[in-house]
Amino acid sequence: GLIMLDLDEFKKYNDYYGHLHGDTLLTQVAQSIQRILPSDVTFARYGGEEFAVVLPGYNIDETEILAEKIRETIERAEIGHVDREDYIVTVSLGCAERKIDQVANDKQLIKISDERLYKSKANGRNLVTAH
Repeated sequence: GLIMLDLDEFKKYNDYYGHLHGDTLLTQVAQSIQRILPSDVTFARYGGEEFAVVLPGYNIDETEILAEKIRETIERAEIGHVDREDYIVTVSLGCAERKIDQVANDKQLIKISDERLYKSKANGRNLVTAH
């Protein structure tokens, strides 16, 4: 399985607070996620504010369950903006799985997961899309 996730509205955050605060935010989010991940998965920054979670041997249901756990963890962590405690950072996630999505290679798996990530954003953010 594969999860691609992206911080919601990160560009606005970075533009408003600056890159130093943006980097701190990315670190806080990454640490929150790392704390809950099983030891058999790989977690990495994919670029910008996007992260990937590689789940060898996980089916789409298991992948979606972990993605939802990540989403809830970030929402519950209540990582706020520097001067606005009323604004909480959230993430949008997209899931894919090699067998069920009938992909031939890693590039296709990433593409499908990324498309679902952007579907989560288009549908209101702070969501998981696995189908």
